Amino acid sequence: MLIMTIIITLLLLWTVQYLYRVKRDLQLLKRDLAQIVASDTNMRLVTSTTDKDLVQFAAVVNDLLAQHRLVEREIKTANRKFKQGITNISHDLRTPLTSAKGYIGLIKTAPEDKRLAYLAIVEERLESLTYLMNQLFDYTQLVEGKRLLKLQKINLTDLIQNEMLSHYDVLTEQQFSVNLNISPDCWLITDEELFRRLIQNLLANVLKHGTDFIDVSLDEHGLVMKNKFDDGAELDMTQIFDRFYTNDESRQKGQTGLGLAIVKEIVTLIGGCIKAYVEKDVFVIEITFKNK
Repeated sequence: MLIMTIIITLLLLWTVQYLYRVKRDLQLLKRDLAQIVASDTNMRLVTSTTDKDLVQFAAVVNDLLAQHRLVEREIKTANRKFKQGITNISHDLRTPLTSAKGYIGLIKTAPEDKRLAYLAIVEERLESLTYLMNQLFDYTQLVEGKRLLKLQKINLTDLIQNEMLSHYDVLTEQQFSVNLNISPDCWLITDEELFRRLIQNLLANVLKHGTDFIDVSLDEHGLVMKNKFDDGAELDMTQIFDRFYTNDESRQKGQTGLGLAIVKEIVTLIGGCIKAYVEKDVFVIEITFKNK
């Protein structure tokens, strides 16, 4: 009985000591976690405990902290881009409006022979404003899912050739050489209006940022458009499809940065894939069709 009593006493003492250590380690973890959360640092929980469960608990908490920090960084980046985008789009919309208002003021006091010229400038500024507003409206409609697909089987060969033909004069005016490698009778079940808007936005992007040439290839697998971009232009390919992204920081070209963002949204909506990359000084857009 004496031996049994001694053994039970020792076990109780060991249990009490173990529970005390566990409680102390938990209190230390709690204190350290509170400090980490309050100070917003990249510190991790560190414990000297030998308890396997507490070690695993600390590891799980560290993983959660890492994920939380990643989400926070992404949110901060997204908020910064959004605020910058709002500033940029406000500037883009205000510039032609301010200019138009200025010329309207001039028209009131201008001699007769100047008024028609000023009116033409006002009309051009208002057309630019309308284009920017339409770009913004199109983008919001797409990202909010308000644009429903009107699927039909369309001849992409005819559609792209017609769009290239309608842009031929302005392309040649800007001294682009045009090279078409388009397979005959390429058909796709898609939304004709959206696909036409996709091509128009791609061509608008070429006209604003490209130079020298444009190559357009089309076959049953997809569409590839290539053009040389402006000398000295720096493209961030990680942001190329982001809303409001533009490599023209001064925003002097009247661009919203929504053109390629709209293209990506359209491609996603119609069930395709899109990627962009640079080969030396050539900008390449590849669109792969999925919906046959």
